[in-house]
Amino acid sequence: MKARKSIGALALSAALVVGCAMPAFATPTDTTGADGKYQDWSVTKDVDDEGNMIAQEIEDGADGASSTPVYIDVKKSNINVAVPLELRFVAETAGGELLCPSDGVYGVWNYSMNTAVYVNKVEVSYNEDANRDGENWLLTTDDTKVGSGVEADTANLGNIMVKLVAPDATGGADSYVLDTENAKVPTRAAAWRIEKSNTATNDDGTYATGRAFPLNFEKASCLSSIVQDADAANLMSQGNGADKAAANAIRLKYTISTARPVA
Repeated sequence: MKARKSIGALALSAALVVGCAMPAFATPTDTTGADGKYQDWSVTKDVDDEGNMIAQEIEDGADGASSTPVYIDVKKSNINVAVPLELRFVAETAGGELLCPSDGVYGVWNYSMNTAVYVNKVEVSYNEDANRDGENWLLTTDDTKVGSGVEADTANLGNIMVKLVAPDATGGADSYVLDTENAKVPTRAAAWRIEKSNTATNDDGTYATGRAFPLNFEKASCLSSIVQDADAANLMSQGNGADKAAANAIRLKYTISTARPVA
């Protein structure tokens, strides 16, 4: 009995030493389960060469030097955002203003119920299958190359210029003339923010109804030159398989995340 009591006391003493020596903060490993949650947790501690824990000296009094660093890991959640499958413009044969979607028709929808998101970048590229290097429709930022009666110098069909306009962080508008060389990167002051989704409830529970972020077009700055070959440019006259059709002249690529743009 005495031996058992002695062993029990020794075990209790060892437990107290371990409890005092180990920091009270665990950090996650890289192992995650199917649901994305951490499965394993490891405790950081100081040990000597033989693997024994090193006792920590803690000073008495309010001015003691003891402290516990606190680290925060952030787990990135999936966001649910929708963009339109296609966008169409119509050019007049004589050039001038493009017919483009009305305000509020084109935009990005946020279906994420827990977080707002930001459009942090807009990039433009040519459709290399139907419009390699702008050979049919050349996207320009030079307003002298578009307009009624203006001839296209190199493009087979014509030049186009398109100005995109979006709400900014101040309640005003921030614009971008589409450019294949320079992407649009909204700053913190002109953040393109899409609030978290509106919700509704039915018998199955709460669901996202989405929240729209309008990407409008400034009509006076959306222009084309003279269309060189209206029949070749007209998708409707040739059918969906036409090699020179105006479909997919350019592509818009959005970088969207929960990260607020930098200043």
